Amino acid sequence: MLQIISNALKRLWAKPGWIQALENVLPESEPAKLIITHSGGVQYLEVNRNEIEGSHLTLQRAIRFVCFGLAMVFASLIIYIAYVNFQVWHLDRSLADKKAELVTLNDAINASQTVIDNSIKMALEDDRRIHVTQLRKILIDAHRKEDVFSEYIAATSAMMKADVNQLKSRLTGVGLDPHQIAKSRKAGVNTCDMPDRIQVLDAANKHIDRDILNLYSERNRLVAMYSALPKLNPLKGSKVTSTFGFRDHPRLGNARVHEGVDFTSPDRRIRASGDGVVKSAEFKNGYGLTVVIDHGHGLETVYAHLSEIKVKTGQKVAASDAIGITGNTGISTGTHLHFETRFNGRPVDPLKLLAEANYVR
Repeated sequence: MLQIISNALKRLWAKPGWIQALENVLPESEPAKLIITHSGGVQYLEVNRNEIEGSHLTLQRAIRFVCFGLAMVFASLIIYIAYVNFQVWHLDRSLADKKAELVTLNDAINASQTVIDNSIKMALEDDRRIHVTQLRKILIDAHRKEDVFSEYIAATSAMMKADVNQLKSRLTGVGLDPHQIAKSRKAGVNTCDMPDRIQVLDAANKHIDRDILNLYSERNRLVAMYSALPKLNPLKGSKVTSTFGFRDHPRLGNARVHEGVDFTSPDRRIRASGDGVVKSAEFKNGYGLTVVIDHGHGLETVYAHLSEIKVKTGQKVAASDAIGITGNTGISTGTHLHFETRFNGRPVDPLKLLAEANYVR
């Protein structure tokens, strides 16, 4: 290939034969005239040897310049081809490296996924074992607590029976019939009633004997009854002038039951003996100006012979609230307070009731 290019350049560089022959016949310094004949006629041409040589030199320079340009283009083409080949080789190598990295990364991902799957599987198995263990422990504890609770209920049953019997005995001692409490709880307006706690034990019914539930309910009623008992002496600094029971009536002169207690005191202000609602506040024959307070559970207190009433029917009062002033109205022998306590409309001894209420308190 290079030999062909070299021979072609030599032929381009050498003078054509006709030019060399023309130079040989021309004088060296003087111009010569040439006669050229052709089909169109004859043409005279003046030729100078130096001009021919100059033209030839110019042609050689042009050829040299063209050859140099072609050489530069050829060299640039070779360099470009080499660069492109290098880039292709470099890209192939990079792609191969990336492919290898991708394969390595994929292997690592697969390995990591396997580790994760195994870890999750082990964690789930461990978690299941833990939950099973915890559930077994919870069941064991539940059975243990169930046994303990049953033992507790059995142990407290006797104490609850004794407590109920004692409450019944004490209420009976002051003239209150425990068997009538269930009837009287809803009588009047009950401001001291306790919530029925049997509802709290509904979830534990399977552990508690029905007799114990009945005892618990009965005890609640008895305790609620105690909470409603009037506790305060209605007159501060008072003394008793007439007790509860049979006596000779000071005005009528015959023997009859005195259904309350008579108090006198320098402090004539009368106070409510317990929490409740005013059932009536009016004049009653024989009693004069009278206030009746409903304490719930069938319990009522009566305040009679007042000179002034300070409350109204339907009014809520608390223990120690002022309700009136002692007086001498109705069938009375002097200024005093006639005080009664009633259970389901039946009079009971106020002094016993006050003593019992303050004992429990």
